[in-house]
Amino acid sequence: MKHGRSDARDILILSQTAEHSFVSGQFPDERTEEKFDRVSIELALGSLFQETFDRCIALLPREFWPERCEVVVQSQATIHFSDGAEPEATPLSLILSRQQPSRSAIQFAIHDIRHDAYAMQSILAHELGHMLIEWACRSQGVTKAEDEVISHWSKSIYEGVADYVGSLIAGQPTTGGPNCWLNRNILEFDDFNKSIRSSEAIPDLVESSLSKHGLFPKYRHYRTWLTSIRGILKEHMPQDPYSQGQWVAGRLWKATKSGVKPETIIRAAIDTALTGKTILDPVEFVNQIELQTSFRVRP
Repeated sequence: MKHGRSDARDILILSQTAEHSFVSGQFPDERTEEKFDRVSIELALGSLFQETFDRCIALLPREFWPERCEVVVQSQATIHFSDGAEPEATPLSLILSRQQPSRSAIQFAIHDIRHDAYAMQSILAHELGHMLIEWACRSQGVTKAEDEVISHWSKSIYEGVADYVGSLIAGQPTTGGPNCWLNRNILEFDDFNKSIRSSEAIPDLVESSLSKHGLFPKYRHYRTWLTSIRGILKEHMPQDPYSQGQWVAGRLWKATKSGVKPETIIRAAIDTALTGKTILDPVEFVNQIELQTSFRVRP
């Protein structure tokens, strides 16, 4: 993981896809036989993404900097189906973006946000917020290189740190925007208990966004995706981790606004992650950050 590069611009590899195709799998993020050509990214997107990456990587101590990070922008793909049904040329919504820490890569689907610079910057920074923790944990062997994501934090903590980074880099306490399903105000919840809610509304929120952009119910992949995700959430994730993550992000944001440097907060989060200790409770996590930064975050 460690290297001799001194410039963040040597790390980021940007491209966008052409001739993109894959076979839709049984699960929401499952793709097989994926193929695409990499072509040069549009100049305006490249400048925005490079700036976003530079500001995110600056939060990470250099000892944890990766050798490379690839961001591949995706807008459309020909999706094939295992039952032999007719393939569909399908616009790729943000919901199909994939963070791939084991490859130090992000597949960033932008059909529904390509004209919303704030959403693109805040969401890319959100994904890179995940990667800051992943790079640190993988460099120290806390997480195995082949593991999909770190496993010793709950999803609410994992998402909360990323939402904090997304809002921090974009400059407002929101991640995403009204043009996509990801539209989070990290100051929405002043009390953790208020952030505890059912995950049942998540698929409805996604369906509404996809419908707004003419993607659902028109395209089979989104119909299958929504059916699958409803079942997965009902069985495995009854509580909404994103709302609880908003509370975490909001507490970190308030600490920053009260004078704690963002680098200090990220370092505290990394140090907490590097212990390898399993932390599932967002309140316990925030308490750990407060202890390490010697600052009591006020509601």
